[in-house]
Amino acid sequence: MSRKSEFIILCVLAIVLFSILYYSATSKTKSMNTKKNKWKADSTLQKKLYIASAESEFKDTVAEKIVTYYKGKITIVSIRIDSLVSLQKDDYTVLAVLNSCWGREFQPKVMSFLNRIQDLSSIIVFTTYKYADRQPDMEKWNVDAVTSASQMAKADSVANIIIEKINIRLKNH
Repeated sequence: MSRKSEFIILCVLAIVLFSILYYSATSKTKSMNTKKNKWKADSTLQKKLYIASAESEFKDTVAEKIVTYYKGKITIVSIRIDSLVSLQKDDYTVLAVLNSCWGREFQPKVMSFLNRIQDLSSIIVFTTYKYADRQPDMEKWNVDAVTSASQMAKADSVANIIIEKINIRLKNH
């Protein structure tokens, strides 16, 4: 085989390999986008649960368990922590914030949101932490808070605790 033929075969193989990698990545992205869209329930339902979450496998698992519990019962909207900047009290009936501990504080965007919203009675803040002695200082916030280490074995129990707290707020609304 000549060098020219070898070069053409290598180019064709490279194009085929690139195409396979590109299309598999594209289909994974589409599947992830579909997953996010399923978190939005029937918008004709009266009560609205917003779930603001920092990205992590553990928080995503907890959020999915909460969504599964409420699917078809209330409107569910999933947002990232960054979106708290534009969120208003009238947007939600109950807000569950799935947050990470930064030192002994909530994430700065969460703290900014809590400072801006005056009525915190319909907000539940769940905070994960890496070390037991690094929990956020909850005494200075008048908000219902839950803390836990990010351990997948605890995802069910954490989701159930948050669901109980959401149920209380939904009944009071």
